[in-house]
Amino acid sequence: MLLKKIPLFLFILFLPLNSYADSFYRIEGMTLGESLLKYYSKSEILKMTSSIEKDNEAYRVKDDNPKMRETNQSLDQSYYDYISIMYSSDDPEFLIHSVVADKYFDTKESFEECKNEMNKLALKVIKQTKNADFLGPADITENIGNDRRAITQIVFRSDNSNPERIQINCIDLIDNTIWGDYLNISIKTYRAETYIRERWGM
Repeated sequence: MLLKKIPLFLFILFLPLNSYADSFYRIEGMTLGESLLKYYSKSEILKMTSSIEKDNEAYRVKDDNPKMRETNQSLDQSYYDYISIMYSSDDPEFLIHSVVADKYFDTKESFEECKNEMNKLALKVIKQTKNADFLGPADITENIGNDRRAITQIVFRSDNSNPERIQINCIDLIDNTIWGDYLNISIKTYRAETYIRERWGM
């Protein structure tokens, strides 16, 4: 198994939070507005949250009240290899504000395979999600430190005043000779999207 990578924080989505569960796209069975307590105990959630905050200083935010907190988990017998979920620190119900998942490929020559999987996911999104505007594919290149990444992405966005999004990315780590390419999919509320943009500038 390849080394796990911090997920690419390019996210997006639609609807008032408590209405998502019946109509929005699901990742690993989870969707926006559901309680994370349906899937994990409170102690498991806090353990996963403290783990990512302990291992990565960027997640230890001390000046946000309330702030968004995040869990992360490696997956074994699943389509995806990694999943992270975001919730508000002041919410006793642990309502889900984002779900992000990554699928890793074994070789540097797997970008076309990644894009094929991305197109399959896009078709599923179209079938399962209502009232979404398709923004179409885009190809971008960005620099993260000394590494370049080529990204092909497909975005769906709601047409309400606080647009939420679904985003699917294929990421080619151009200068990295160790890790293969990976597929990233995310669903996020407008609040989570705004928090990430303000916190990390993404």
